[in-house]
Amino acid sequence: MCTYTHVFETSIYTQDISIAPYISALINTGTVGVNKSFSPAVETPFGGVKVV
Repeated sequence: MCTYTHVFETSIYTQDISIAPYISALINTGTVGVNKSFSPAVETPFGGVKVV
C-alpha cells in the first residue's frame, strides 16, 4: 500500500485551456503540465521546496 502524501509532478488534460491555471492552483504539487505529459531531460536541474 502506498502511503506517500507528496506529488512532485502532474498533468492536466482539458479542452478549455482557460481553466487550467485555476485547477493547477488547487493541486498541491511541484510541477503541472497542461495537455502534455511531463518528462524533462535528465540534464535539467530540479530541486527546492514548495512552501504551502
